[in-house]
Amino acid sequence: MNPLQDAVLRRPVHHLNATIEDELLVLDPASGRFHVLSHSAGLIYESVDGTSTAADIAGSLGHELGTSDDQLIGDVEVAARWMVDQGLLIADDS
Repeated sequence: MNPLQDAVLRRPVHHLNATIEDELLVLDPASGRFHVLSHSAGLIYESVDGTSTAADIAGSLGHELGTSDDQLIGDVEVAARWMVDQGLLIADDS
């Protein structure tokens, strides 16, 4: 089992974000670092509400996009893992 699948994901409170065309710009003002997320990654990032796991997000996006969460879970986990590694998300293991 992937430990990230069961971790609750949240966004750091000090990050700022803005949509530019179909991409999402995320800025960490403390470090000055920023990331430009694709439309798909931006959907995942914006779905993080501090109470949901990657599996929850895949289910929600699957419903919204009309596809199975089983088809999305791998992609959501890969994107979420990258965002955690980059400091864009925090994974709270319970």
